[in-house]
Amino acid sequence: MSTLCVLLSSMEGRASAPNALKFGILVAAGAAWEALVDLIRHPPFGSRAGGTRALALGRLTGAWPKSRAYSALLAGTTMVAAATAGAIRISHGAWMAAAALRVLRPESTATLPRARQRVLGTAGGAAVAAGLLAAPTHDPVAVVVVVVAVAAMQLIGPRRYGPWTFCLTLVALALNSAGHPGDLDLGGIRLILTVAGTGLAVASILAYEKGTRWWQQRRADAPR
Repeated sequence: MSTLCVLLSSMEGRASAPNALKFGILVAAGAAWEALVDLIRHPPFGSRAGGTRALALGRLTGAWPKSRAYSALLAGTTMVAAATAGAIRISHGAWMAAAALRVLRPESTATLPRARQRVLGTAGGAAVAAGLLAAPTHDPVAVVVVVVAVAAMQLIGPRRYGPWTFCLTLVALALNSAGHPGDLDLGGIRLILTVAGTGLAVASILAYEKGTRWWQQRRADAPR
C-alpha cells in the first residue's frame, strides 16, 4: 500500500519526492499503529497457548515462498494500471490502480467473482450517487451520504464485497464532488476506470495461471 501511494503521488500534477515520501510514511505509520494496537490487545507472550510466541513470524516465514509470485504479480499489475492512468492523464486516475489492487487475488476462482462484484457495486453506486448528488442542496446531501454509507460499510464488512463496493462508491463520489454540484461525469469516470482496472486484474491472473501451467508442463516433459 505504501508503494501504491508513492506511485499515485506522481499523478495529477503532484509529482515530487517529498509528496511521495509523505504518502508512503503515512500509510506505513498507519499500518504500524494498527499492528501495535493488535499486539497490545493480544500479546503473544501473554498467551497460555503453546507456540504463540513464534506464531506470527513462523507463519510469515512459511507463507513467503508461496506468496512471493503473487506479490510480484500484484505489484506489477498495480504499476501498469498506475502508469496507464498517469499516461492518459485522466481525472482521478488513481481509481484504476485501486481497482486492480483490490480485485486481484492469487487464483482466478477468487478474482473473477470479486471482479464481477466490483463492477456491479461500482455501477450501482455511481447510478445512485448521480441521483442523490444532483439535488439542489448538494452539500448537506453529500454529508448525509458519506455518514450513512460509511456506517453501512462497517456493518456490511468487506467480505460482502458487492454491497461494500456500492457504499464505497457513494463515499468516493460524495467526497470528490465537493465544490462541483451536479457534476454527473464523475460517476461515469469512476465506472470506466473501475472496469479498466478490474479488466487488467482479470487478464493478469489468467495470463499468470496459463504461464504457470505451461512452465510446469515443460518441466514435467523435460528429460531427466
